[in-house]
Amino acid sequence: MVRVAHMLMPGLATQAANLALYRRTPNWIAGSPGYCDKIPEATHWLMNNMPFYSNWFGNTCFIRGRQIPPLQVHDREWQTQGGFVNQQSDAMRKGLTEYVRAKVKGNTELAKKLTPSYAPLVRRLVVDNGFYDALPKDNVELVTEPIATFTEDGITTKDSQHRQFDLVVLACGFKPKEYLWPIKFTAA
Repeated sequence: MVRVAHMLMPGLATQAANLALYRRTPNWIAGSPGYCDKIPEATHWLMNNMPFYSNWFGNTCFIRGRQIPPLQVHDREWQTQGGFVNQQSDAMRKGLTEYVRAKVKGNTELAKKLTPSYAPLVRRLVVDNGFYDALPKDNVELVTEPIATFTEDGITTKDSQHRQFDLVVLACGFKPKEYLWPIKFTAA
């Protein structure tokens, strides 16, 4: 079995006989079609040859990011009616929750473990790189019980369940200054 964070999990789920993901707190994870696709040669050409194309491209990314702050503005009236933050934020929450449910193919117990109790954007939004597709596989287990101890041959959780592992991958933590670069993952 393997213990791993969400970024590496999809690849390991295809190679490991058994894989366990230990997770304390679920993240909001959003689909982003084409996220891992290779950048087309035409785009490379435009960046290198068309004056100001890279500026325009960067500006479109900036403008897209400007859609986020309004989702974080507290609407006290909305909250007194049972909402979390505001109507737009709750609509995003609903969409992300439906995305989780669709990805885990109706497994309500798994969906419950994967759905955060906090509003979207309280923590950084994570892009789905195949994480949700890997979870329903027969060789993958999501463990939400806290870890009590690491042993010579595995991990014991606070409910005294011991799982044996050949390999433990510690892939947690977040360093904003190193986000997405320089990172290189290779499969053996």
